[in-house]
Amino acid sequence: MYKSKPKRYNDVEGAKNILDSSLEKYVKNAKAQDRQYLSNVVSQNAEKNFKYGSVNEIVAEAAVLGDKLEDKFLLK
Repeated sequence: MYKSKPKRYNDVEGAKNILDSSLEKYVKNAKAQDRQYLSNVVSQNAEKNFKYGSVNEIVAEAAVLGDKLEDKFLLK
């Protein structure tokens, strides 16, 4: 994404933040309906890391779980 439009983003981290923002928004909405959403659907590690502002664990565990992940929208 960064390489395809280098003038759009200041750096790679800026591009990653834009990618992460839609995932953060989705997870926040899901947690508003179920406070234990991440613990129940992904893992407790994902829950813990999300509290500290990181979605990396969610992405990694979703990739590992693949089709076993109950939330297919999250998998996308």
